[in-house]
Amino acid sequence: MQFKLNSLFVLNNLTFRKIAFFNKPQIAKILIFSIISTLIYTTFPLIARVYVDYIYNQKNIETLLLFTGFFTIVYIVKLVLDINIEKYKIKYFLKVEKNLQELVLKKYSKNIKRLIEKKLTLTTKDIRLYLLLIRTIYSNFIDILKIVFMSMIILFFDFNLFLYFSAAIPFFIIFYVLLQKETSKVKLNKKPVESDFVHLVHQLKNKTETEFFKFGLKNLELNLEKNLTMKTKKVKLNELIKSFVGFYRLFYLMYFGFYIIFFGVHISNLIIGLLFLTILIRAFSNLLKSAPIYIICSKSFFRVNSLASDYYK
Repeated sequence: MQFKLNSLFVLNNLTFRKIAFFNKPQIAKILIFSIISTLIYTTFPLIARVYVDYIYNQKNIETLLLFTGFFTIVYIVKLVLDINIEKYKIKYFLKVEKNLQELVLKKYSKNIKRLIEKKLTLTTKDIRLYLLLIRTIYSNFIDILKIVFMSMIILFFDFNLFLYFSAAIPFFIIFYVLLQKETSKVKLNKKPVESDFVHLVHQLKNKTETEFFKFGLKNLELNLEKNLTMKTKKVKLNELIKSFVGFYRLFYLMYFGFYIIFFGVHISNLIIGLLFLTILIRAFSNLLKSAPIYIICSKSFFRVNSLASDYYK
């Protein structure tokens, strides 16, 4: 049975933290930049509300230009932060990849043949999946920030919208359970499959020409079957989650219609509410779609950690 990882378990792992947080001061700075950038991003509907409820009612060009200039400066700050974040992310993941590859070389420096024949996936599949896991945790961190910031803003400025959004939470829980169930149901072929093509070629190097072709084709077919099963199993559910954003906004139009018809609520609030809902639901959807990645990366997580644990004692 394959162990199901989650972000808390991964972050609580000492070896993972030593691999991922190799430069704590720089990483802390980038995380702070990410928090500020995300906060600015999530306040856009609030900025739109300032324009609709205050600036437009002033009917004053100077006020319009003044606020626009101020918000432009805010978004320039966000741009500078985002550029620094993206540059560091590129440098960071290349550095982590290099560090892990160095560990592989140190581990098998006295037995290169075993590395080539048996452990080549450490330098290909396992390291790639380990990096994917780190990227997923960072993306989850950003999405959780969006949800927290947006929920606080909505709770403070529009309690009715907060109640409406709360009705979506049971759906997200159902989607999460279904995703976990679908991912767990994927059964890989029990026969050995060399999923990495480079590793497969190395495995075939001592076979005859006939064996090379026959064994190679058989593995490629098995690998195709495995990939088709894994990548098509969740298509229907993934599309349902993506479409949920559209469905929920559609029903919000009906929900808000009652307030317009019976209470004379201004239609501008509808536009602001749709902005809030779109950002919130997409953040939740991203979290849901990333859940299977923890299962996919679980074996590579433990393999790389086992390799690295000797050097991070």
